[in-house]
Order: sequence, then C-alpha cells, then structure tokens
Amino acid sequence: MVERKSKIRCSTEKTKIIDLSTEFAEFLGFKFKLSNRVKVTRKSKSKKYIIDSHVSDEALKNIKEKLYKQIDYIATAGDNTTFHKAIQIYNSMVMGFHNYYRVAHSVNNDFSKIGWDIQKKLYNRVLKDYPRRNETPEKIKQCYKAIVQKYGKSKELKWCNGIPIIPLRYVQFQHPKFYNEGYNLYDDNNTLDTFNLENMADIIAYFSSDVQNARDTTELYESKISRLVSQKAKCYITQQPLIKGEIATHHITPVSKGGTDEYENVIIR
Repeated sequence: MVERKSKIRCSTEKTKIIDLSTEFAEFLGFKFKLSNRVKVTRKSKSKKYIIDSHVSDEALKNIKEKLYKQIDYIATAGDNTTFHKAIQIYNSMVMGFHNYYRVAHSVNNDFSKIGWDIQKKLYNRVLKDYPRRNETPEKIKQCYKAIVQKYGKSKELKWCNGIPIIPLRYVQFQHPKFYNEGYNLYDDNNTLDTFNLENMADIIAYFSSDVQNARDTTELYESKISRLVSQKAKCYITQQPLIKGEIATHHITPVSKGGTDEYENVIIR
C-alpha cells in the first residue's frame, strides 16, 4: 500500500507503519510521536499537530556506554599528556552529542536520565583522586575560553587540574537551522523539483521567496538569476541539474576579501 500510494520503492525491513498518536516512531537516534497539544496559526486559524521528540532509548544507552568507556580511559591515563588528551576527547564527545540531539524537544530531560550516573562515575573514577578537582583556575587557558563561555553558568561544570569537563545534562532544545517548513524538494509527481528555464516567472519567484537569504542585495539577486540561466540550471562544478531548496550561491572572491556581488564573481552550485 505504501509503495502504491507514495510511488516510492520501500524496504520491507526498514519500512513500518505507525500510529503516531499512540506510539513512538524512531529514526536516526530520535523518537517522536504526536503531542496532545494543538497549535493554532494566527493567520489562517487552522490547527496544526505538534510533535514531541526525544532521544531514543537505544541512543541514550549507546551514549552512556561510550562516555563510561572514555571515563575509564581517562582514569587509566599513564601521564599528564595522555590524561589531558583523554579529557579533551571526552569533552568533544559530549559537545557532539549536544549538537546532534539538541533538536529534540526533550533533550534536557532525556540526558538528565543518564547524566547523574555519568557524573557519579566521573567523580568516583577521576575527580576524587585530584585535590584540585573542582577549582576554577585563576587564569583560564585560551583554548578553554569557548567552553567556559558556553557552559560556565552550569554548576556541574567541573575542573580537573585546570581542565574543564563539560556536563552532559547542560543542554537546551534548539530549533533546527536552515529548515523551511514550506518547501518540499519533490514536486507533485514525486520527482526532484528542478528548474525549468522556459518558465522565468518560476525562477524569479523562487529567488524572491523566503527560501533565499533575506540579506541578499539587489545586485546579488540579479546575479543569481543571470548565473542560473547561463549555467543552464546545472551545478557549476558537477554539471548535474540543480534542485530547488538545495542550491547554494558562492562568491569566487569572498566578500570578506573584497569580493563583490557582480555576475562575474558569483556561481551557483
């Protein structure tokens, strides 16, 4: 039925039909279902369903295991260089988890489920053996200032011999970047939505829409249209047809280095 309705070939192993109003669906480490809340738009007064998203149970289990393993590696480090490097790897892992999963609405609550166990293991295996385990150094090294700026307000930020250790639980939901609800990469025939050079009105409408950067100058706007036509709606590098919603404009000489928005300095890919 799914293949017949969507006209897309589906994998029997990976495809599953779920009633999101009653159970969670899982995808790439996230789980989500329909919320009981309903959003009413101001303009049309129409109702929109709201999704509640979480970090999946399997992902939380994997995160916990990976951080446990890294804490053990920190505890068994034989010298200061290895010790410092192990903590830096731990911090990069935590920041990576934050950056990836922060688009889940309940990421803070989900990470709190395992955050206490991780903090406890970190204390028992590492911090309690160091007399300066939680002293903020008088002079913070330049390489750690970005961490302090981002996580310094958290009471769970620990210091070990002058090195900050990032708390897993200090994370907040953040809307996905560069996401536009009103644009679909596929047209009504379920094929990739590419440009039709015979329909200039469609091209102009696309570049005038909010899909594009609102800070674009008039000159850049005109250069984009001209460049799209001259490139025959193909990527400047790969020569593959450009897909609406995925195109990017580049300056040959960056604006930061004196480049202009003139046609000769603009390409589309």
